[in-house]
Amino acid sequence: MTEVQDWHPLYQELSRVVGKAAALKLHDQFGGTQLTFPKRLLAKDAEARQILTGRQQGVSITTLAHQHDYSEKSIRRILAKYKE
Repeated sequence: MTEVQDWHPLYQELSRVVGKAAALKLHDQFGGTQLTFPKRLLAKDAEARQILTGRQQGVSITTLAHQHDYSEKSIRRILAKYKE
């Protein structure tokens, strides 16, 4: 295969982030496919459990909002939904 500097810029970026071998694997597996990566790594239920556990351990709503990159209003909404 050609040198990384000859690759499409997206694959060059991937190579810098995950390495050349992983970028080639991604190309082989997903080449031609449009991918979108969610901002959040955790599934909603898993993150809600973490928020609920944190709150039960006495973590403030403000701190939970900062930790999970949510507004305080969203934290309250999640707590209300999952306390049921």
